Amino acid sequence: MNSPQKLLVLYTGGTIGMQMSEAGLAPASGFEARLRAEQALHPERPAPAWQFRELSPPIDSRSEERRVG
Repeated sequence: MNSPQKLLVLYTGGTIGMQMSEAGLAPASGFEARLRAEQALHPERPAPAWQFRELSPPIDSRSEERRVG
């Protein structure tokens, strides 16, 4: 299988981008910078060129309610 040439990362919030706060884990912005910094630490694991879009503010999935339409 061929590797993708481009990748779009959409960050809306949730577990993957949470950081510790005084109230426990909470969604945090700035995930792109943290992701790029982590990638820079591992040049042996190349990734395709990627673009990043972040919802502002990130969603806390714990506070979402099921909506019946």
